[in-house]
Amino acid sequence: MSKVLVTGVAGFIGSNLSEKLLKENYSIIGVDNFDDFYDRKIKEKNISVFSNNPKFKFFELDICKNINLLNKEKFDFVIHLAAKAGVLNSITDIETYIHNNIIGTKNVLELMRKVDCNKMIFSSSSSVYGNTTKKSFSENDNTDFPLSPYATSKKSCELMIYNYHNNYNINSIILRLFSVYGKNQRPDLLFSKFSDRIRLDKTIEIYGEGNSMRDYTEVSDIVDSILLSISFLRKNKKVYSIFNIGTSSPTPISEVKDFLYKSFQKEPKIRYLTSHKGDMILTCADITKARLILGYDPKINFEKGITKFCKWYKEK
Repeated sequence: MSKVLVTGVAGFIGSNLSEKLLKENYSIIGVDNFDDFYDRKIKEKNISVFSNNPKFKFFELDICKNINLLNKEKFDFVIHLAAKAGVLNSITDIETYIHNNIIGTKNVLELMRKVDCNKMIFSSSSSVYGNTTKKSFSENDNTDFPLSPYATSKKSCELMIYNYHNNYNINSIILRLFSVYGKNQRPDLLFSKFSDRIRLDKTIEIYGEGNSMRDYTEVSDIVDSILLSISFLRKNKKVYSIFNIGTSSPTPISEVKDFLYKSFQKEPKIRYLTSHKGDMILTCADITKARLILGYDPKINFEKGITKFCKWYKEK
């Protein structure tokens, strides 16, 4: 079975993906720098589940600084998840996001050239679409107007990966992920942030009128899309393709809030704030292309997914 390099292995998606890959008998070279965006102990716990697996080899390193430590490693695929995360934080810390996400991706691509690996899966974001007036986002839509430095960095990485595909034959699949949630979710993300405050009887803050809608996608569906992408890259040559990975079923933030209050059996305490400039009003993935080409078929609807999330949150 294949050996895979996973960047951002200790993070939310990386840890869920690695659990699945190891169960599927893949070998993993995992990379993470334990970025201080949130508590290192959370990431250490994420990978503790499989850190002693003989098929898992871990490097603590910063891909922007010392990626050359991987020059002697051999792997068949790269799943590039590492990034400075957080749309709103990027607005006040532009330089960090541009440096970490763009330079980091360039370094990963250069590493692939050096070790002769030509298959990459990259986690992009629905944020590249900006505030389009369309009710469903297609991969063919214009993405020239991202609203945040984070979204700009992801769009820039997509273009750079195309350059490496065109010039150096690196076959690549770009997955534009839509509002991922679930087990091991980062503490800054909506479901975790609301749950933390509701549990402690603190007021939650909602930007705008609470009518913004997101295409929330449970992490196990994201993991499935990555496995399908590996399979596609294994069978096909000369690949550069972008796929939306979501559910095509947006949910209002107000509905998320209502479900969580009910789950924790708490009385609502809500403060409504002015919308952020970098925040999108609606996200909705047109997943026709991913269904047709990858065979992607999301299995977790919102009610099932948020119930699953609440169970995990209370247990942890």
